[in-house]
Amino acid sequence: MLAIPSHRLRPAIVAVAAYLICGLALRVALGANQGIGVAGLSGTAAFGLLNDLAVAAVAAGLVMAAGSLAGRERPGPSWWRIAGLAVVIAAIAFGAAVEWFFFAEFSARFNHIAVDYLLFPGEVAANVWQSYNVPLFAASAAGLGILASWASQHWPGRTDALPVQPPRRWAAAGSGLALAIAGAGLLWIMPAQPFVDRVRNEVAANGVVQLARAFATSHLAYDQYYRELPGPEADRRVAAELGWGDPETPVRTFAPAVARERPLDVVVILEESLGSEFVGRLGGRNAATPRFDRWCDDGLLLTNLVATGNRTVRGLEGVLCSFPPVPGDSVWKLDKSENVASIARVLRDDGYRTEFLYGGAGAFDGMKPFALANGWDRFVEDGLVTSDFPKDAYRTAWGVADEYVFDVLLDHQREARQRGERFFGTVMSTSNHKPFLTPDTRDPRRSVAKLRKWGGIGAILVLIMVGVWLRGADRIGRGRLMVACAVLMLGYGVWLGVKLQPTDSRQHAVRYADRALCDYLDRAKADGLLEHTAVLIVGDHGARVYGSETIPAASYRVPGLFLLPEPRFHGATVDRLCSQVDLAPTLLSLAGVGYRAPFFGQDLMSLPPDAPGRAWLIHNRDIGLLTDQALVVLGLQRSVTAYRRSDRASDVFTQVPVGNLDPDLSGMVDRATAVFQRAYRLYEQRRYVLPGTAVADR
Repeated sequence: MLAIPSHRLRPAIVAVAAYLICGLALRVALGANQGIGVAGLSGTAAFGLLNDLAVAAVAAGLVMAAGSLAGRERPGPSWWRIAGLAVVIAAIAFGAAVEWFFFAEFSARFNHIAVDYLLFPGEVAANVWQSYNVPLFAASAAGLGILASWASQHWPGRTDALPVQPPRRWAAAGSGLALAIAGAGLLWIMPAQPFVDRVRNEVAANGVVQLARAFATSHLAYDQYYRELPGPEADRRVAAELGWGDPETPVRTFAPAVARERPLDVVVILEESLGSEFVGRLGGRNAATPRFDRWCDDGLLLTNLVATGNRTVRGLEGVLCSFPPVPGDSVWKLDKSENVASIARVLRDDGYRTEFLYGGAGAFDGMKPFALANGWDRFVEDGLVTSDFPKDAYRTAWGVADEYVFDVLLDHQREARQRGERFFGTVMSTSNHKPFLTPDTRDPRRSVAKLRKWGGIGAILVLIMVGVWLRGADRIGRGRLMVACAVLMLGYGVWLGVKLQPTDSRQHAVRYADRALCDYLDRAKADGLLEHTAVLIVGDHGARVYGSETIPAASYRVPGLFLLPEPRFHGATVDRLCSQVDLAPTLLSLAGVGYRAPFFGQDLMSLPPDAPGRAWLIHNRDIGLLTDQALVVLGLQRSVTAYRRSDRASDVFTQVPVGNLDPDLSGMVDRATAVFQRAYRLYEQRRYVLPGTAVADR
């Protein structure tokens, strides 16, 4: 006698088949969308199918083991099996849709970004609802699940109880566990990156496995997973890179490039997802910042600035703390961040009033706790319980629109001037983020013509249902007709809800963000505030990830603009390659502030403007060093990858076999190793602090 009846096995077989079919269809669609050729896609799909088979073996084996231990099957209808199978297939189909949209946004399977989002389900759920047609995809997935489940089953009325002997049950349970272990073993030995091309690796990967890996590597010990150098050699290289005289005292003196009788007020504006591709002055192919472009004539523009990562917390870490992106989480989210060196600490120690203004809830990504613990005296937010912004302010899932944040910033600058206080303000914008809704977005609920149209459609449907009821209720059956009418009206309600949902595009959101930012600058200039203020405007990261390299550096380009009172800076540029970690030292230098700090960045004013540069990068769990002509990447399992390019303007990288690295590339590998290794240890030892700051117990 079988341990598991065949009709109990059938749902598992159908579910596995649905999982494999959806996985294959998703890979074909992703590969075609990413421009992978037929030959490349066939190999990618084959490796991906092996990934999916291993995951399916784990799931099916566990289900088989659980089913075997269930004992006697209860007699009765099998509707619960059909319903359960429908739910499983619907979940698989809906999951494939989610992965498609995630890949479109991040050019990757589920990764650490997905893990971060799971920690804030409220904001993320609201964002997803506002950004995508969730009812349509959920209804489509449910319909597909019901159809597939119904088609795969013969609906028996009742079945006799099927006795299952204990020895056979245990044998089947053991077989299920063996299958699950075999699947897990296959996943363990399969290479995570079987191809040279990063995009092919992502397409071939399994979303569930990648999410599990992201969870497992969210807090990494650098010395256990990444390449290291002997301590003395690392110290020597870091001292040469950063100018630290004593490795045990990781601090240096920064002298201002501009001598001022009274240092300037300072404002840092981080623009959400503002990549260089949107900036016409930087040759952006999707130019949408005409007013920012005009302000470039009044400022010092960085033409080759590279973000440290593709998450806001990485931008905050690099811009405000001048700290390179070590593996794992940003220091803004880690648990040893109570005394981290920051531009706010420097300015507060120099007598500045320090504020952080964010249009959303400060709990997101730990922004508020970190800011208040590391130099910012006040945090302005649209909190979950209370808000510092007007009740009638335009809001999305991520908070109030940018213009309201700039209104508060301007008021606080005026207030500080009136009191004679030096002011440091930090702004993190939100409007250029999915769902891309802004005060400029057209709201269909305000269109009388559309409301009349949809109301008319609803009235016609009601009349049709009334007519069918009057003429055919007896023939069709009142119960069936009531169900049909309820389903029809529910479907119309879902459709109407989707149609009434405002939608907009990234391009329009960028244009709004440009308008809100430059309206603030215009008003600050008219008020005379810019006569004594140094302003930095910078993208926190690019809009999306693209590129086949392990770290797709081409998509990390962001604009950076310093606005200063002196005419000699107006219309000037710095063309050298630079990193977000260089912005705090440069801004403080231009503002006339001298200080001592362990910052990893360089004061760009103290260097030749067109000299060779460098940038520190992270993508998922890979960290790297980018120079004018090369990119080296340090990965898990102490791996190294290297690329060459023609010059700093080029986004075309050619991989160099690790066995053929020339002395320059080998030196770059050691240089990157030393800096990341040292940065990680400084943070873990709580020594990335300003001089005079008490170091907490380790």
